[in-house]
Amino acid sequence: MYQKLIICIGGLLSSLAFAPNFFWPLWLLSITMLLYFIANSDSSMQAFWRGWIFGFGHFVSGLYWISIAPTHYAEFIWAAPLALIGIPAFLALFIACVAGLTFFAKEDVIYSVNFALIWVFFEWVREWLFTGFPWNTANYIMHFDTKLVQISDIIGPYGLSFICMLGAASFINILQKRYFSFVVYIIISASLVGYAYKYGNDKFTTPTTNSEIYVRLVQPSIPQNQKWTAQRLLSNLMLMSDMSRRPSKHKIDYVIWPEAAVTVNSYHPQILPILQLSINEGSYLIAGGITEKEDFTLYSSVYAINKMGNKLFTAHKHHLV
Repeated sequence: MYQKLIICIGGLLSSLAFAPNFFWPLWLLSITMLLYFIANSDSSMQAFWRGWIFGFGHFVSGLYWISIAPTHYAEFIWAAPLALIGIPAFLALFIACVAGLTFFAKEDVIYSVNFALIWVFFEWVREWLFTGFPWNTANYIMHFDTKLVQISDIIGPYGLSFICMLGAASFINILQKRYFSFVVYIIISASLVGYAYKYGNDKFTTPTTNSEIYVRLVQPSIPQNQKWTAQRLLSNLMLMSDMSRRPSKHKIDYVIWPEAAVTVNSYHPQILPILQLSINEGSYLIAGGITEKEDFTLYSSVYAINKMGNKLFTAHKHHLV
């Protein structure tokens, strides 16, 4: 029983490696612990359930905030325990699969590599084939330094996740007394992180031809219980419009509003003039809003308009995230 408790605590602590704490040493410790219990399992099924316990703790501590949203609406209060317990219980199945499959590679010299590859594969499965849920993926750990994640434009988020998992999984080799393997994996991981940092640093310090584009981000921090009420619609839009037109020493090329900033169709006769008012001639407003197609299907969308009120593009959300 105490082993299950230790595994769950390890999962709970692992999420402290993510924002805003970024205490990444706990990720190294918790993943090493998980690999230890996988390697010392009697069967793949036991490894599977140990992985589930770890994943449950990991997602409870990392995604508990989802359960707070329903508490603001009396009619959805029933969803709070579902969000707090149900979502982590389901998502933990993916880490359980990682543990169950990794069990078969526990005697392999490349145990760490196999684990990292299987982990990244199930991140992809979790995000694209089922829920579309991207949070708590390993790559977010590297966001404590923006330079480290710039290389994602080459290797993508899953490449970053692999670097994180390979580095964390390297330490199990110490417990397995595979010291040479540990040194090799650490050198490889450190080299990958070092190159990622150099790539990001060069990207930030090398001038680009687009360096004279000025963007204004507008975030009014409107409470959720006031965002969707009809009584606050115009006042919320005027607040964002006023923020968009504040004085600047540079000409603003793009003004960007948050997701679902415009909670009705943008072509509403009272809404479009406010959007046009928010930008100057030659500037563009990129806003998140609700759009409606000819068949009356509603979408959460992002679109851009110019001063004349013409839409330059519209992209509809078809997946969860």
